This record gives sequence, structure tokens and C-alpha cells, in this order.
Amino acid sequence: MTFKNNWEKTDQQLQISGHTIQAMVELSLPEKKLASYEVISGGCANLNIKINLVNEQKPFILRIYVRDKAAAYREQKLAQLLKEAVPLPDIYFIGDCEGYRYAITEYMSGMSLRDLLLNHPHESMQNVMGEAGQILSAIQSHEFSTSGFFDADLKVSHPTSRQSYITEARDCLTHPTVVTQFGKENIATIEAILTQYGLLFPGEDQTHLVHGDYDPANILVDKIEGQWKITALLDWEFAHSGSTLCDVANMLRYAHHMPPIFEDAFLQGLRQGGVILPENWRVSVHLLNLLSLLQVLARRPAEERPNQCVDIRELINHIILSLKETLCDVRFLQQRDIPLIVAAFTDIGWNKPASLYQKYLEEQETAQRCVWVVFKKDVFAGYVTLKWQSGYVSFNKRGIPEISDLNILPQFRKQGIASQLLELAETEAQKKSTIVGIGVGLSADYGEAQKLYVKRGYIPDGKGITYKYETVPFGTDMIKAENKNDYYQALIDKKTDYEGVFYVGVKTTGVFCRPTCSARKPKFENCEFFETAQQALLASFRPCKRCNPLSHPNHVSELVQKLVESVENNPSKRWKDKDFQELSIDASTARRQFKKRFGMTFVEYARARRMGLAMKQIREGDAVINAQLDAGYESGSGFRDAFSRIMGTAPALLGQSKILKTAWLDTKLGPMIAIADEDALFLLEFIDRRGLEREIERLRKKMKSPIIPGMTDPIRSIETELAEYFEGKLQEFKTPLFLLGSPFQKGVWEELQSIPFGERRSYAQIARNIGRDSAYRAVANANGANQIAIVIPCHRVINTNGDFGGYGGGIARKKWLIAHEKEYK
Repeated sequence: MTFKNNWEKTDQQLQISGHTIQAMVELSLPEKKLASYEVISGGCANLNIKINLVNEQKPFILRIYVRDKAAAYREQKLAQLLKEAVPLPDIYFIGDCEGYRYAITEYMSGMSLRDLLLNHPHESMQNVMGEAGQILSAIQSHEFSTSGFFDADLKVSHPTSRQSYITEARDCLTHPTVVTQFGKENIATIEAILTQYGLLFPGEDQTHLVHGDYDPANILVDKIEGQWKITALLDWEFAHSGSTLCDVANMLRYAHHMPPIFEDAFLQGLRQGGVILPENWRVSVHLLNLLSLLQVLARRPAEERPNQCVDIRELINHIILSLKETLCDVRFLQQRDIPLIVAAFTDIGWNKPASLYQKYLEEQETAQRCVWVVFKKDVFAGYVTLKWQSGYVSFNKRGIPEISDLNILPQFRKQGIASQLLELAETEAQKKSTIVGIGVGLSADYGEAQKLYVKRGYIPDGKGITYKYETVPFGTDMIKAENKNDYYQALIDKKTDYEGVFYVGVKTTGVFCRPTCSARKPKFENCEFFETAQQALLASFRPCKRCNPLSHPNHVSELVQKLVESVENNPSKRWKDKDFQELSIDASTARRQFKKRFGMTFVEYARARRMGLAMKQIREGDAVINAQLDAGYESGSGFRDAFSRIMGTAPALLGQSKILKTAWLDTKLGPMIAIADEDALFLLEFIDRRGLEREIERLRKKMKSPIIPGMTDPIRSIETELAEYFEGKLQEFKTPLFLLGSPFQKGVWEELQSIPFGERRSYAQIARNIGRDSAYRAVANANGANQIAIVIPCHRVINTNGDFGGYGGGIARKKWLIAHEKEYK
């Protein structure tokens, strides 16, 4: 580890005579005389000379600007701008003498932070690195109108852009010195890194003040009252407007050689100063260091600076190793990819049928479309397609190919994958056209895509808004096309998790229905979708008599009510086929309706009710044999087996167990199951949640408790509160909860409960709030393990990039809940 300490100077150091130094002093300070001088640092940019004057106790610095004469005035103005917040030397005089631009500046005591770190690596590192972070936060608090390099008056005269970073890096890759130092294989890897991650170079929207060389060599430290303190920040000639990550990159370039406290303390200082680094800041820092090191390498032949080349090779190899593992595999769509793609989208609640990708594959094989898919460590990440004959009329007439259906899974966004796919598609399109077209949704959840396309140079064509390639008249009220496709598939599949999310009007019949209506399904083109029943009524549709969309969703049918009453009238009865016949009820219908309503067949319900009575008898001290006979079992072993299977504990051990009761609660978004004892609520989930049975089984095993149908005070309380919540009358639940989880999970759930009604947080914010900054994945897992939906509001947690993320009750419900709370906040 060198911190550039052994780098050879790229230019010969300026040699200046004592006569010239004397002349500069006389010109600047006519009443002072030079006593002695000492060259203390110098290079191709400037020369620093320590001067001692007669009758002056403190020395001064004579700073001669070798390369950029305007830098003197920039440094003077920056010293005035930052004087109150950042320790940097005053500049007393700027002048010209014998062709040199020079300045007389304040002398700042101390040694460089580089020397401290090299010679005393563990001494006060936490204090001094934390202070370095806080100073940088003060620097970056100053912003300018645009990004770029300053003139003498701190006005941006040379704007910079993300594309300029990428172009400069690629230009360096062709330089002979770079090629000979790294070879073709590493050059290809660097090119792949730039292609995939180029988007993570800072953009033009970053306009903070940047030191430009925020390096331990330019920071002076001194021991004050036993503690190392920063006394000055030097060398501002490279200052510009841009991203704070440029300075972070310089400071952390050698962090992998230092103890963890070096980086940790620096980042903590930044946070204390109010700087929040972006999600993928480490990749951006690697990219900035890669560019900087390539530029240095491309300046001179390697034989002129062997030490520098060795150091740069090690640093760049470290960057390559850090990023190589995360590079993606991009290829054309293959048959074996289709099941993986469909499964990946299904996991996040998106309906992407295999038939869509089968069609894409067929069009690719007939040269109508190109389809690129991306896999990261063998995990599907996203895709894009290029249609040679676009459905947009204006594109088609002019022979403009269309980039269509760009999709990146939420967990892989903001990693440069979209840019990589767009670049591939654009390059391919250029083979047949000088122009390429693209379509994009106009709603807010397309915002990131809109910004990406604008940054890449796409502009609206002025042809208006289209839906399914047809112009949409002004004022048309629309549900997003993607949602319509999802809703139609939910209608076909009778998905219960879409209850209350949408209603469908059928043009051919004039009625509107619930998603779970059992009527014959209409064609897609005959459907109109509405978010509320009122909207459907206002559109002149009448309610369907079969699914009765104006009644409470999942209203208990008369048949189910009749059977429940029969069980309650004779709970110990063992039901047989003739019993159904006496009630004029078909046994298979009873089984099906009970399964839909309660998640169990009628026979299972009746058996559970009998066992519940037996449990009560045993807990009240009755003999097991009496309970056995009352429950209708002649065999003792049969009773014990059935009892243990249904209730989760043997009858003889029942007196030692806590009883949990469960009830089904009807809500606007579909039925939920509640489990509670007499004191607190243990579980509240939508009944169609995937894996609900396993959740209940784990709860029963952890509590060593049977779970039986029934009501308790907490269940009654949460039923009332849920009704008020869905009516917009309640924002805070009071039902007592029992949190069953690890200390970490409980900490996350408690933090979730602190999220105000109608607000959202990211997984990363939750992690920071509980003091576990890097544990956002563990936070996401704890979020998913929450067993008390809505009350512990895991639906209020979204991805950092604004995507909704996952939700056990289904993404459609999550979106509805967020919109509902926003409306009633």
C-alpha cells in the first residue's frame, strides 16, 4: 500500500532561482525581506515553497502555478467560500513575475494524512477519518447550476456528462500502454464493465462542489491536545462541480489495504454531515477510480514510471475482481429460458405467460424480432426485444425499428443492465436504420424508464399517446394496459387476491362482475375494467346477479349458513351422506363451498367442532373417555389419533397447553384468517396467501398449542378495527399483538409499526433506522416473515428505487393498500 507515495513524477519539477523568489516576495510584500526558503513539494501542476521573512515568526507559502494560471483565482475564491466550514489556507496575494503566476498563502502546520497512515496506521484513525468525512460533507453542501469544470470566477466553463466519462474510459482502453499493461482479456472485461455499469457514472444532475483530489496526500493533520486533527485541506486546482462520489473515490482508493475502521469512520463522518450515498455507490466509486487510473496510465510510456505502473495495475485488478463477479451473461432468447422467465415474473406477482415468449422466440427465428435475455449468476434478470416492423404507424411508415418490452426484475435495477440491453438493441438497429424508436408508459411508475430514455437521447415524436398502437383521444380515462392484462388473467383464473381491487364490465351483456365470478368468461376485447363498483355503475353497467358485486365480498352463502347452524345445533354429530339428503343439500356442493369459505371441507369443519367440544370437556376436568364417547368415537386409539392430528396435542396433555382460536374475517380485499388466544392476536393473513398452511403449522408447533375454530376478544377487536380501516375511519390499530420471532425480526416489526399511516419506507431505510445499515436483505426477509398483515404494515415498505417489491398477500393488494392510505391520510 503506497497512497501514491512512490509514484514517479510525470514531469520534471520546475527549478526556480532564489533571485526570482526574492522578486516575488518584494512584489507581494514590499516592506518585507526574504530570510530563507525551502521547496517542500512540487510537480507538474504547481510548486510549493516555504518562505521565512525577516521579523516574521510564522512562515508563508509561495505557491507557483505551473500548468493552470487560473487555478490561483479559483483557489482564492474557494477559500473565501469555504472559510467558515473547511480548514484551508488564506491566499493573501496573487501576482505575476517573470512569466510565472504565483500566490502568497497562509502556512498551515502539520504532516500529511498519507504520512500518518503509512507510519502510524492505527493511531487515532477513527477520529481523523471521521473528521475527513465531515469535512467532505461540508464541501459538497455547496451546489452550482450545472456540472463541469470552473473558470477563474467559479463559473462552469467546461460541462461534463455521464457519456463523457464512458467515452474517456473507452479511449484509454486503446492506448498502447494500457493494452500492454493489461492484455486483451482484461481489456475485454473492462469493456464489459463499462457497458453494464456505465449508467452508474455520475450524471449531469450532480452539481455539488468537488475538491477533485480529496486524497490523504492533500490533507494536513497535527496532534492537538493529544488527538490527531485535520488542520488544512490543500491543492484545490482540480475543483469542479459534480458528484461527491468523485471525492469519495479518491479517499477510498486504497481502502482495501487498510483496516475496516478506515472506511467505516470516513463513511460515518459523511452520514453525520447529512450525506446519504446512493444505493450502488461502491460500483460508482470503482468506475471513477478505474477512469482516473486509466487516464494516468495513458499519459506516459510505462518504462518511465515502473513504480506507478505496478501500483496502478494492482488497483485496477482489484476493481476488476470486485466487479467481474457481478457481470451479466447476455444472450439471445432460447427455448430453455422461457420457463425460467415465467417463473421469475410469477414470483413477483407479474403475469407473463409462456405463450408471450414462445411468440417472441418464433419471431426471432423468422427474423421479425431480436430478443436479448440477461442472466446474473445463472439467475434471470431481464430482457429487451427489437421489432423490425413496429406497430406504431409513424414508425412503420418510415421503416424505423422499435425497441419493445424492456423488463428488468426489481432486484436487478440500477445496476446498468437496462443500459447494456438498450446499447445492444440500438447497435443492432443501426444495421438497418439511422433512427430507432421506443415506446414508454406515461404513468409515474414508468418514471425511471422515462428518465433513462431521455438521458440516452430519445425524444417524443409529437404523435400523441397510443394504446395497443392506436391513438388515445384526449380525456380518455384509462387503466394502465399492463394492469388490464393482469386483471383479465385474474378474471380467467378467478384469483381471490384481486377481490376489491377491480371490477369488470362485460360489453356484450351490460353487467359487471367480481374477479371471482363463476359466469362464463368474456373475451378480452369485450371487457372494461374499473377500480370501484361505483365507476362501473356510472358507466351504465348493472350488477351481475350471480356474483352480486354490490354485496360484501365473500359473503357467506345460505347453504354454508345452513350447515353451520346445523353443526351448532348438534356439534357432536358425525355427519353422513343421508344427513345432507335430509337437508336437500348435495354433499359435493357442501364440500366445495366450505373449502372456498373456510379452507377446509364441511366434514373437516364438523370434526374440528366436535374436537373443540371434547377439548373443552377435558380442560374442565372431564374424563378422556367421556369426551371420546361424546365426540362419537368408540375406539380410544382412534379418538387419540384424530384428536392429535386435528388439535396438535394428545388429549391427556391438553391441560398443559394454551388454546389458540381461529376465525375467518371478511374484508374488502378478500377473507382473512385471524388466530388469537384470549389475550393477543398471533396471526392475521389473507386466506389465499401462499404457504399459509405452513405458517399455521409452524405457529402451532412453536406455541405447542392446538388451533380450533372460535372467537376471542382480540379476534373481535381486530374484526371491528379492520372494518373501520377499510372505511378510512381508522389509522392506528389497538388490538394487542403477540410477536413470535427472533429479536432481529421483532425489531424490524416494531420499526414497521412506527411508519406513519399513508407513508412509505425502503428496506434500506428500515435497516438504517434499526442500526443495521447493511442488513437490508435481512430486513426484507423479516418483512416477508411478518404474520400480522396490515396491522404490522409491511405493505408500506418498498424498494429503494420506488418499485413496490413483494407482498405475501399479492402485489395487487399492496398497491391497493398504499393507494387507500394515501387517499385517507
